[in-house]
Amino acid sequence: PGRQWLGSTLWTTLCLLASILFLYYLYSFSSNLCQDRLHQLEKLVSEQADLLQLIRNPLETSSTTTLSTPTTTLSTPTAKSATPTPISSPPQSPILNATIPIVVVTYNRLEYLSRTLDKLFEHRPSRGFPILVSQDGDDSAIRDYLLHGKYSSQVTLNQYLHRHQPKAPGQPQQEVYYYIAQHYDFLLSWVFDRLQYDQAIILEDDLEIAGDFFEYFAKTLTLLKDDPSLWCVSAWNDQGRKKLVSDLTALRRTNFFPGLGWMLTRELWQEIREDFPRETGYWDDWMREPQHRKGRDCIIPEVSRTHTFGAVGASAGQFYNDVLRYIELAWKKVDFEALDIDYLRKEKWEEKLEELKRKAKVIGSVDDVYKYSGQTLMIKYSNEQEFAMIASQVGLMPDFKSGVPRGGYNGVVMYRSNDNLILLSP
Repeated sequence: PGRQWLGSTLWTTLCLLASILFLYYLYSFSSNLCQDRLHQLEKLVSEQADLLQLIRNPLETSSTTTLSTPTTTLSTPTAKSATPTPISSPPQSPILNATIPIVVVTYNRLEYLSRTLDKLFEHRPSRGFPILVSQDGDDSAIRDYLLHGKYSSQVTLNQYLHRHQPKAPGQPQQEVYYYIAQHYDFLLSWVFDRLQYDQAIILEDDLEIAGDFFEYFAKTLTLLKDDPSLWCVSAWNDQGRKKLVSDLTALRRTNFFPGLGWMLTRELWQEIREDFPRETGYWDDWMREPQHRKGRDCIIPEVSRTHTFGAVGASAGQFYNDVLRYIELAWKKVDFEALDIDYLRKEKWEEKLEELKRKAKVIGSVDDVYKYSGQTLMIKYSNEQEFAMIASQVGLMPDFKSGVPRGGYNGVVMYRSNDNLILLSP
């Protein structure tokens, strides 16, 4: 009987172990199947809505040096939600059918960043514009806000943690411009080389956007991609001071690279990345040099769709108190979908400009503007010094970069006064 009991017990134990192993197999199979289903679902969502970066950490394909601390990963459930809900969901316009990521550039100004993100999420359409943030350094207040703040489930964070001394250092107060160029090189590579977006909008963390900011860029994207004589679209008009602009629907071409909320394509980045001034700094002035611009233009609005509130920053408020704070921000939305902007193509724009110049009445001074109303007028200048004198009287920005006046096209700068359109022309 003892042997029978022992045999029965051993048999029962073996059966129990077999059952456990079978259940474990079923569990593992089910788990793997669920995981496969999850990956299929993620792929479907990314293909249909271009929201992969909101579900999985886009840095999984980056080098491990991108984020060096575990607390900065965005792949944990507490830092990311698999089904983010936009803060604001205005009616979707048919022109908003392309994915254009917004890359917010930040360093250590939390109050500025918060204000910029508030406006982005207030006006962002329901789809098509994922919000990415590229942080220079590891400021803890910025990082914690992005990982655990009110937008943590709706932004993707990447950090640039490996500054290095520039090869051509200048004065200590100028070094910041070398570091900024290094950061721009990093973030453009991230967006275009790693995430493989076809286009992107670069937005500094001290810019407030207008209500039709997204519609403006969506409308002009096709033109940017179709017209090889264009290389950017900007939301900013350097000469868009209050009382010098009025037409919310008017867009222009300019030879001047404006920045301050601008869109470029992956093709442009692939063209310039090898020579990008990551070691020499001043990346925006580098973009304005003739050998890099190659005769190409940017689209700008007459009335800016961004406004800077950056009184404190790398440039220590250069131009801010005198000019930048007075740049007008569009005060109401424009139905860009209904606008025909074909006149912005190079040949048509040059024809339009020449026609304006032919019909314009030439006047001798700034004061003569007030003798007319509802007219197209022209004030002539003969050199940069004369332009600067006239511009200062009007309230325009007077400087040239690489021989081009801010906002100018073939030397012509437009502004409005007393219900007149004035051409300041060579």
